[in-house]
This record gives sequence, structure tokens and C-alpha cells, in this order.
Amino acid sequence: MREEALVFKLEQLDRFAIISEPCTLIVKNNSRVQMKDIYSPDDNPRWILNLKVISNFNLTLIKSLCAEGVQLTYNDMGHLLMTGVIWEDQVLTESDLPCKGEEMIAVFGWIKDVLRCTSITLIPRRQPDIYLHDCEVLDEINEFEQIIKDMRDEK
Repeated sequence: MREEALVFKLEQLDRFAIISEPCTLIVKNNSRVQMKDIYSPDDNPRWILNLKVISNFNLTLIKSLCAEGVQLTYNDMGHLLMTGVIWEDQVLTESDLPCKGEEMIAVFGWIKDVLRCTSITLIPRRQPDIYLHDCEVLDEINEFEQIIKDMRDEK
């Protein structure tokens, strides 16, 4: 069962961005990342993210292999999908790490004749309005106190 879960199917690339030249895009993170996942092979700790992006060349290669009936696993073809990094200084707390599906700005360029992600910028998250029940109750209490005070002043 576990091996079957690793089998790659072409439809799993649904909604992947396809690129064929250097560009800047809003892309989706395809990883679940935690603080403990930091990669530190040198003096530059970072998190490696799988991006929902594939080069046109690699997509054509995968499609031709699938058309020939080759059964691929993620181990066989995972290196054909785009990755990018978030550097340690971009993250203060675990909540700053992007969640799976979160959008980021990614820059792609040629590195040694291979199209790769050269930079990721996290998009600041919108802060929603927050309902604070206590504040509303306090406002009501203050309003009633004012009504009582006004009634006393009328006498």
C-alpha cells in the first residue's frame, strides 16, 4: 500500500504553473514545513520548499514517459519539479513558515543552463478583523451605566 501511494500520476500536476523562461510569479507552496525541518549543510540554514511549478521541458519529459507506459514514482521524477528555499532570516517564528497551498512570490532564472527558483518572498498575511466579545460586553455595560447616570441626573 505504501509503495502504491508513491506512484506518480500525471493528474497530480494539476494546477502546477508551467514556465519556460526566467520570470517572477505568484506560486503555491506544496510542502508542509516545520521549524525542525531546517536544512543546515553549511553556514546558511534554510527550509527547502516544493513549489507547484514545473518547467515546460520537464513536463514534456514526464508526459512522454507516461505516454510510453513508464510507471514513475516520486523518487523517479521528484527532482523534475521546482523547489525553492526560505532562508533562516526570513522566519522569526514557526507561524511565519508558509503552510501548504500558501502563495509566495518566486523569481526564476537560469543557473548553469537550468531554470531554477532563485528567490522566494513571503507575502505578508492579511490580518482579519477580530471579534472580541469582552469589548462588546464592556461597551454595553458602559452604555447602561451612562443611561443610569443620565436617569439619576434627571431627578
